[in-house]
Amino acid sequence: MGVSYGLAGVVGVLAHRVRPPWRLPCLLAAAGFLAYPLVTPGRTYTDLGHVIALLIGLACRGLTPRGRAAPGPGRSRPRRWRP
Repeated sequence: MGVSYGLAGVVGVLAHRVRPPWRLPCLLAAAGFLAYPLVTPGRTYTDLGHVIALLIGLACRGLTPRGRAAPGPGRSRPRRWRP
């Protein structure tokens, strides 16, 4: 049980690392996956705990370091000329 709470929290933290056009669909998919058991008849406190763990992970955005953008196909590092 404890591992699943940690995984839900990590999903919340890593959701901030997804690029903006895909961030909202990923968050909605994760929230929908974790919130679905809350609307079904056999809900438990464990189901509520997963949603709370996701929200705690989302709240930890300020605790995570900001990374630099990796050079992609359109952005390469400038080459220095050396004789």
